[in-house]
Amino acid sequence: MLFERGLVPVELTAKDGLSLINGTSQMTAYATLAHQNLAHLLVMADAVLAMSIDARSCSLTPARPEVHEVRPHPGQAMVAQRLRALLSGSEILAGHADCDRVQDPYSFRCAPQVHGAVYESYLRLGDMISKEMNSATDNPLIFPEPDNPGPHEVVSQGNFHGEIVGLTCDAMSLALFELGSISERRMDQMLDPARSELPAFLARDSGLESGLMIVQYVAGAALAELHGQATPRTAFSTTTSAGQEDHVSMGATAAWNLYQGVRRLSEIIACEALIGAEALEHASLPSSAHVQGLHSLIRSVAPTLTGDRSTSDELLELASCVVDGGWLARMEAEHGRLPR
Repeated sequence: MLFERGLVPVELTAKDGLSLINGTSQMTAYATLAHQNLAHLLVMADAVLAMSIDARSCSLTPARPEVHEVRPHPGQAMVAQRLRALLSGSEILAGHADCDRVQDPYSFRCAPQVHGAVYESYLRLGDMISKEMNSATDNPLIFPEPDNPGPHEVVSQGNFHGEIVGLTCDAMSLALFELGSISERRMDQMLDPARSELPAFLARDSGLESGLMIVQYVAGAALAELHGQATPRTAFSTTTSAGQEDHVSMGATAAWNLYQGVRRLSEIIACEALIGAEALEHASLPSSAHVQGLHSLIRSVAPTLTGDRSTSDELLELASCVVDGGWLARMEAEHGRLPR
C-alpha cells in the first residue's frame, strides 16, 4: 500500500515505536488536522460575513484602520483588513453611505473584534503545534555523554504530558463556539423582517412558506453542540496506573473535541452562507467581486429559493466547501488574494 502511494516505509529503531503510539502524538495529530481545516474555514467565515454585511445593508465603517490602531490587537486588525479587501468595490456599500442608520447591531459592528479574537486563538494553536511537532515527548529521554557514560544519561521526565496541547485545544474550542454564536445572530438579523426590511425568513410567499427558517434551526442545533464542546476537557482528570499516573491532561479528548468542533462550525457558516446568498439577491446594486464570486459558488450548490424545499444535502455540501479550501483558492485566484 505504501509503495502504491509512492511512499517508503520507515525503519523503526530503538524507542521509535513508543514515540509513534504516544498519546501526545495522537493529540498533536488531531490538533494539526483541526488547524489545517481552520486555515481555510476562518477566512471563509470572514467572506461569508462580508456577504452578510452587504445583504443586511450594514456599514464597513467599523472596519476602518484607525479604529483598530487605537486598540491594536492583531487579530481584529487582520479581520478588519480582510473585510475591507473582501468588500472593495461594493456598490451596495456606496449606495447607502448617507443613510440615516446610526449604527449596526453588534453581530455586524463588532465582528472584527469577535472574529479577530478567534483568529488570535488560531495563531496560538499554530504556534503550539509547531513547537510540539518538533519536540521530544517520549519517556525516558536519552542524553548521551560519550566521555561520561552512566545512568544519568537516562532521564525519566514528563515531556509526554499533554497539558499544553489540551489547554490550547480547549481554548480554541471555546473560540469556535463564539464564532458560531455571532454567525447565528447575523442569520437572525437577516431573517427577521422587522430588522432586515426583507421578506420574512426570505420566503418567496411569506405566510404560506417557511423560507429559510429551518436553516436557522440547523444552525441552532449545531451551535448547541458547539456549546457542549466548549466545556474544557482538561478540567477533568482521573488517577490511573495504581496511582502512578495521578494527573493526566485529557489532551487527546480535547484535541478530538476540537476536530469535531471544526465540523460543527463549518455547518453553521454554511447556514449563514445560504441565508446571506438569498438575502443578497434582494439588493438592487451589485456587491464586490469577492462577494459576487462567493455568491456564484453558493448558487452552484444551492439554487435560489422558488418555494419551500429540503436544504439538507445542500447544507452538507456547503459545509464541506467552506472547510476544504477549494472555494477559497478559487475566489483568491479569480478576485485577488486576501490578507493573512
